[in-house]
Amino acid sequence: MRKPVFAALVSIGLAAAAAGAEAGQLKFIEYSPQRAAVASAPPVPLYTRDFAQAPPACGTVNPKAKVATISVGSHTLKVAIDSAKPDAPDPDLVRFDFSGKGDFRSKPTVPLKTMGTSTSYRRYQIGPATLRVRRGETTVPVFVAGGYFVRGTTYRYVYLMLGAAADGSCRFGDKVCGVRVIDGNANLQINDAVKISLKDGRVVGARSGRLGSDVVLIDTGGRAFGKSVVETPYGHRVRLDGKWYQVSISDDARISAAEVKVETGKIAIPHDSWSVTLVGTQHMVDLSGARDPVEVPAGRYVATSYREYVRTTESSRPAMVAAGRRVLYGAKAAVFDVPAGRTTQLAIGSPLTASAGVSQRPGYVDFRALVMDAGGTEVDYVHGHGGRRPDAPTVTVLNAKNQRVYQGKMKYG
Repeated sequence: MRKPVFAALVSIGLAAAAAGAEAGQLKFIEYSPQRAAVASAPPVPLYTRDFAQAPPACGTVNPKAKVATISVGSHTLKVAIDSAKPDAPDPDLVRFDFSGKGDFRSKPTVPLKTMGTSTSYRRYQIGPATLRVRRGETTVPVFVAGGYFVRGTTYRYVYLMLGAAADGSCRFGDKVCGVRVIDGNANLQINDAVKISLKDGRVVGARSGRLGSDVVLIDTGGRAFGKSVVETPYGHRVRLDGKWYQVSISDDARISAAEVKVETGKIAIPHDSWSVTLVGTQHMVDLSGARDPVEVPAGRYVATSYREYVRTTESSRPAMVAAGRRVLYGAKAAVFDVPAGRTTQLAIGSPLTASAGVSQRPGYVDFRALVMDAGGTEVDYVHGHGGRRPDAPTVTVLNAKNQRVYQGKMKYG
């Protein structure tokens, strides 16, 4: 269930670290929701319906306080739906225990604001706020936002979005670049490597479309983190200035990059402006380009999260084709090889073909538009210049005598 309050939280910005910080040493920094975000690592969404009555002497004050248990990978987070005063008729704050032990004494709190009551739910807003959380010898600023929802006397759930990040600089050969590392799985660590791989044309290890790893941003142009940023999941190699590097982050938040030798080939996509993520048996690479071939590590891949752009002077927002997002959710994809020293022509994006997808159930026939790209991948969506949607298709059903028995216009779902 999604609420408008969460939409603004998908964008993440990060405050710059103090000038002159030691190269190679990362420092945890605060999120700033007003600034631009990293596309593959928005705040991590967490959800639970696992509630219990708050036990005595756990740090809650209201006798009706409830404690929710949330799984965060191999860790557990406990949150208490409570109030500032014991006799408060409704909850008005949330207590957080990031140790997972359920001890809320002297732990951080976030206000719980009433969002109103609908016919089926009482709704509350959590945050947004920044908490100071102790992790070992380090204090981590953690961005927190979400909601608490209650129906009747027994049905309830908590939805949270958590985010943390660290900032610093790293040497790549003779060049020092600004780096930011985004906690991609809400465990408040910054050295979780991507574990997805490829097997029988399917991406293995992605959970609900997320990589499950931390994400490294490298600013090749300085420390502004604008258009010159290279983004890579931690654990995979990255290409800068024609050289390949393996980035390493230690448990004490030190970052380094070692140059590595990688056999490469090239892919060519016959479109003027595009971006794509290639997931392979050994490599995962984010690419963007035009009609000229682009260098990638040699290997076997599938393509996911493809975007094709058609620009015009009439609108600042280009027309776009998006395809392959379902691949990160387990959909099977076409496999292709990139041999070392050779160029592979990749059929992807336009031209598109459309057909009617038809399914039946007792008393009903359901129709949907089935749009495929040049490589046979189902298209996620298409929009024209300025974000305009194409006209919805019309469905006409004919009987065996070629007589029309039904006609109707589809709707966007």
